[in-house]
Amino acid sequence: DPEPPNEVDAIPSMLLVSSPNKQTSCSGEYDRVADERPNGQPLWEKRGGGRWLYSGTDGRWYIGGNKSRNKDFRCASGFIYCSQQHRSLMPDEISGPWEWGQGLLWHK
Repeated sequence: DPEPPNEVDAIPSMLLVSSPNKQTSCSGEYDRVADERPNGQPLWEKRGGGRWLYSGTDGRWYIGGNKSRNKDFRCASGFIYCSQQHRSLMPDEISGPWEWGQGLLWHK
């Protein structure tokens, strides 16, 4: 019998984020941070630093910056987020919609 898939194998080691029109600083390759699981979920850091893809305290995926990092991701804020709660689905498994923030306003 084949072995059941390992949970770690289901977590992408790298994610490619594309935000071509707004919040372009969030675009790029994000590498898995192996030893951190903020809010019980995986964490990815943008190559070159300054951005993290993390699960917020509200169960949604966010791309945040140093403000989020400095709070150890005990927050629900960022430049981009997915309005749908992930229910433990990985960021690449959620159909969205993803939204970008401008002050207090969010845009799909």
